[in-house]
Parts: sequence; C-alpha cells; structure tokens
Amino acid sequence: MDYALYSIVTKTNVAKNLEASMRKHMLFLGKAYSDTWIDERFDKDITDDQVTGFKHSWVSRFKRDRLSCVWLCTDGSNDDCNADIPQAEKGKAKSRKNTNLVSFLYTVTEDGTPVFSKVNRGGKVDSTAFQEQIRKLKEFELMPKGVILDRGFCKSKTIREMQDKRFDFVIKLIESTKGFKKLLSDFGHKIKYKWDYALGNRMYGTGEKVQVFTSDKLQAHCVLVWDARNGGQRIDCFVDGLQDAIAQAEESINQGLVPSVPDKYKNYLEVKDNNGRVELSVNTELIQSEMDNKGFFGLLCSKPYSAKEAINIYNIRDSSETQYSIMKTQLGYNVFRVQQWHRIEVREAIAFTASIIRNEMLKVCKTNKKDLNKVIQELEMMTLNLSAAGSYSFNFDELMGKQKDILDMFGLTQEMLSNIAEYETKRVRGETVNPIQTLKLAKKDSPKSTTEVKKTVINDLPPDSKARGKGAKSKLNSTTTDDTTPTSAPAQGVDGDTNDNGGTTKRKRGRPLGSKNRPKNQNAPIEPKHRGRPKGSKNKPRVSDNSKA
Repeated sequence: MDYALYSIVTKTNVAKNLEASMRKHMLFLGKAYSDTWIDERFDKDITDDQVTGFKHSWVSRFKRDRLSCVWLCTDGSNDDCNADIPQAEKGKAKSRKNTNLVSFLYTVTEDGTPVFSKVNRGGKVDSTAFQEQIRKLKEFELMPKGVILDRGFCKSKTIREMQDKRFDFVIKLIESTKGFKKLLSDFGHKIKYKWDYALGNRMYGTGEKVQVFTSDKLQAHCVLVWDARNGGQRIDCFVDGLQDAIAQAEESINQGLVPSVPDKYKNYLEVKDNNGRVELSVNTELIQSEMDNKGFFGLLCSKPYSAKEAINIYNIRDSSETQYSIMKTQLGYNVFRVQQWHRIEVREAIAFTASIIRNEMLKVCKTNKKDLNKVIQELEMMTLNLSAAGSYSFNFDELMGKQKDILDMFGLTQEMLSNIAEYETKRVRGETVNPIQTLKLAKKDSPKSTTEVKKTVINDLPPDSKARGKGAKSKLNSTTTDDTTPTSAPAQGVDGDTNDNGGTTKRKRGRPLGSKNRPKNQNAPIEPKHRGRPKGSKNKPRVSDNSKA
C-alpha cells in the first residue's frame, strides 16, 4: 500500500526515489524504506501465487454484472529492460532504441475501471497477448458488450478469435491493409464535404463489406471516415514543412551548394545533376495524392454498423486513454530498472492496484468537476498532529475551505479522520490492529447520555480491551453535562479497598465488589426458584447463610 500510494502521488514506480519522497507521508510501514529494502520484501513477502490470486479475485468481482452493457478497451505497450533475464527480448520498442523489452497489456472498462493487466515477454505482440485475454474472459464467464481496439490488434488471428468467441468489436484499420486501400480508392474522393456522408463534428464517412487482408479471405464490414478538422491540420503541417524544405534547398543551390533534403520529404523532393548544374525536382503528383489522403481512417466492425455508430463506439476509447497513460507512467518512465522477473511482476501488480484506487478517485472528481491532480495536492497538505504523549489527532480548525470541500466530496467525515488518527496511534504504540480497515460511518440521531465514562490506557492496554492481566489497573473518569462540578472517582481495587498510594490492592478470591450478578440487597428474602434460568443473570451465584457471593 505504501508503494501504491507512492505511485498515485508521483505517478511513477521508480523505487530509488521512494525513500526521499515518502518521508513526509503517513505510511503503513511506519517509515520510508530504501528501494533495496523494498525489493527484498517483494522477494520475501509477495509470491507469484499471491499476484495471480489477487488479479483473478479482482476479475471475479465483475461476474456479478458480467459486463454485459459495458465496452472494454485494451491497449498494450512495452518498456525497455536491460536486465539479463530470459523474458526480456527484442521487439519494436516505444523508445525506438535497440534494446531488450518487457511488454504488458491492460484492459479497462469504458469509464476507465481496470479489469485485466498482464506482463509478457518482450517479443510477444499485442494481438497475441490479447487472444489470451479473450480466453480469460470466457473462463470467467464474462461477456462484455464489445471490445474496442487500436490498430496494433488488427490481425487476422485476433479477429477470427473474437468471431469464434462471439465478441462484438470495433478495431482501427491499418492503412496498409487491402480493405483500407479499397475503401479509400472507392470512396475517398466522394465523401469529402458531401452532405450525404456528413456525420457531424466535421466528419464524413461511409462503409461496406470488404476483404480485409491480402493473405486471408476474411471479409468484414469496414467504415471509412474523413476527419476534416484533423485532415486540415495535417495537410497544413505537411504543406508548410515541405515548402520550408524547398526554400532551404533552393537557397543552398543559389549558393552553389548541394542541398540536403530531410528524410521525411525525400519521396517528394529529389536533387538531380543536370549537366553539372544542381536542380531540385518536385513530385507534385505524389504530393497532391498525399494531401488528398490526409485525415482518413478506417474502422473494422463485427456488425454492419453505420459510420456514425462505429465512430461513437470507437470514441468511447477516449475515456480510457487517460488511464492508459497513467498506468504506463507508473511502470517507471518506460524503463524497468530491476534484475528479476518476479520483481517486475510485483511492481506491475502494485501499479495496477494504484490505478484502481486512482480511477475511483478520478470518477468522483469528474462527477464534481474537479482536477484529480490538484485534489491530491490538497490532500497531501492535510497532516496528523503528534502530541507529547505519543497520540495522533486531526486539527480540524486548520483545514482550509478547499480541503473541507474535498472531504465532503469523498464522503469523509471528522469522525472518520479521528478513527484514522486512533488507528495510527495504536499502530505506532505497537498494539495489535487489523490491517484491513473500514471507515465507520457517522451515527445519525444517536442519543447522548448525560454521563460519559472514559477509559484511559493503563499498562499499554488499549482503551477498548476487555483483557485485564496480572497487575492491570482501570481508571474511570466521570464527567457530567449538567452544571455540577465534574468529579473523579479514586482508583479502586477489585475488592473495594485502596492502598496508601491511592492504587489498588491485590485482588482477593471471590467475585469483585460491584459485580453485575451480585444481589442488590443481601438481606432481602430469597425468592423460590422457578423453572429455567433466573431473570437478569446467566450464572446466578449460589447464596448461603453467612457467606458472600
């Protein structure tokens, strides 16, 4: 939990900064430890079975509603890993470096709630890893409304796997596929700024059933969309960059130099030698074709959705993009800095746990139109005060207006914060506390008694403890709510006697003075015994002449 808190606050899992960053926080471990100590705890205290068991338990909670009316969004990524472990393999690195990788896959609901997370070998592509998750969904008897995927999952095997499992899906098409090229050829010049294809939000589109891949005869319904806003920006950026490259090349030629064309424009610009004279050739036909194709994208659908329906479904993915970026960042700024596969899995599992907690906070903030990062900053300013007696408390008078609003937003009351302070006090004193805590809701309309009895901690025993070992003492402080002066009862021994120092004497045999089961009047006649247990007592003491109960 300390490591998850660190991930939420700093949005990273780089353990080397944990000790310095968490010194000012209230920690479950009591203090901030070094990254070496944390890694050793990963090896000693957390097993592979625990990691797997937690994730399976988390998925099982979704079985209640079966996700039947929720779309799932899946995304994959990878991190550089220089560790000498078999699972770190070569692949297409996000960092664009020639290094070993460790890949991972996340699945969240349309509101960003994490469902799955899995660390994979670096060489495993996203589409292959996702096929395993499809089988997991079936194993847990989960049938979502559908699955939304990016172009990295646009593979023949992935699509056929979802068709076999009868999953609905919307996947972004790869531009190099046969299906996308056919749609672009047939409709690209028809739908631009045409009313019949207008979808709203400056988008135009249509669709039909096509063969998706060249090497597979799989046919599916696909949609072609032209985004006028995105297309216009990309065209302007492309034209401005190309014109700057042409101007620089011509200036070099005028100076008698051989121009250097940027790599991204070499398909459109060519430097030629015309009888000893350097010239710049501009491929205007290819440039115009590139401009015409800007802003188009395709969607592969499991059903014959209209272009507008397909776009609305795919746009659900936008709500999960924030969650993806947070999870990726929490894995250590795109680099795993550990030397064991087990530690990688543990860190990823804790990042997954942190994303669950953070997403719950995010949903509350969205409802109340608050920025989560600013809310976390305000929560960090709240402190527990430590008294000279070693007990913690909240000073509610120090809370600012923003902080009070945040507490109200999350449904936190002063009583709950006091319970947290009480828990911390017991934990620091070394008293046994339950590691799983539930915030107690405030009691409404509870009658207040005119006299409150408070128990103080004696001999390191908690106030609520019923245990009274050898030498244990109990001190009662009575306070009244009327106008009379509060009085304190002297410390009494269990037999009613007090010693010279005001303390208690050694307990004698027999029932202590003031017992609940002691008859109120010793001289009262004893009523004849009726059938059953005596009223008001579970174990009525036997009473004989000239004896005490």
